[in-house]
Amino acid sequence: MKEQDLYLPGNACKQLFFRHYSANVQAKAVVALVHGYGEHSGRYSAWAERFTNRGVAFCSIDLPGHGLSSGKRGHFKSYDLVLKDIDVFLTKVNDIYPSIPIILYGHSMGGNIVINYALRRRRCFNMLIVTSPWLLLTTPIPSYLLKVVSLMSRLLPQFTVKSPLNAADLSGIPQVGKDYISDPLNHNRVSMRLLCQVIEHGKSVIGQVYKITVPVFLAHGTDDNITSYKASVEFVRNTSEFITLQLWEGMRHELHNDICQDKHFETIMQWIDIELPNVKLC
Repeated sequence: MKEQDLYLPGNACKQLFFRHYSANVQAKAVVALVHGYGEHSGRYSAWAERFTNRGVAFCSIDLPGHGLSSGKRGHFKSYDLVLKDIDVFLTKVNDIYPSIPIILYGHSMGGNIVINYALRRRRCFNMLIVTSPWLLLTTPIPSYLLKVVSLMSRLLPQFTVKSPLNAADLSGIPQVGKDYISDPLNHNRVSMRLLCQVIEHGKSVIGQVYKITVPVFLAHGTDDNITSYKASVEFVRNTSEFITLQLWEGMRHELHNDICQDKHFETIMQWIDIELPNVKLC
């Protein structure tokens, strides 16, 4: 697997860090991954290798305020500007791979972002993978605190607080949490603007999956203590012919790093191989 890194001009920040992993054979598709809150795209290098070994190229970005992208840690100037940065990301992916299907893939907060992108912008991508999306938190923020967050988002949008994320909730494999804590590119800050807008945009899409007109694969662990798997089930309640829901019993937040990772990957690849022949390029 060969990795190439570069920077793209951003909207919500000046520079977006972009990673490109080329497939070991002629690519039949390309994954465009959007990572979760507090982390960065480099945490998916082993996951990318699985795809490239199976003929699927893999591209990813660091979101604004995350990883090697610019911007204040844990802050979004505007959710709409972040969606424009997904435009920039997919344009670059399409420039590299103009003649194969693009699979937009979002994990956790990235799942929130790609779902909203699919519903609100629908630029060129052909399939959608969503894992453990942040639609609702497993432990809801009390209503009185939400009112404070909403107020602070308007008055002091860049004000950040420490996230209560417990690294042990990421995976049933203890080393995953230890590696997360020791990774200097991860952070535990969240701004009032980011928190407020992600919460609002997560709630707003529940029950809207029928509006998405590309094949969708959604997976969630039933022991996810970070994002609610029940919200994922509710999201696909008004389902369409395009949706595939996979619940992993007893698994935690990062399915790609959990005990089920091998089965999870094979399930994704089976879905890709079934859907690819029916996909029409943009």
